[in-house]
Amino acid sequence: MTSWISAKMTMAGTEHPTMLVDLRAIRLAEDAPLRLTAELCERIRLTTDIQADRIYITYRNEPPSNWGWNGKTFG
Repeated sequence: MTSWISAKMTMAGTEHPTMLVDLRAIRLAEDAPLRLTAELCERIRLTTDIQADRIYITYRNEPPSNWGWNGKTFG
């Protein structure tokens, strides 16, 4: 699932294009941020022209019991 929200953002005192990615998952592997960050930055750069040094990514490993869908939780 994705949500694209446009907002005026500044980073390092400039208004050049920037992006904040909030990635949440159930049972996210401990090494996932290390493995995924370069790949995500490159894919974002190729599709948006936002440079990697203007992309921040947060990773959240959520307990299955905190995610609900279709009338129940995953845990």
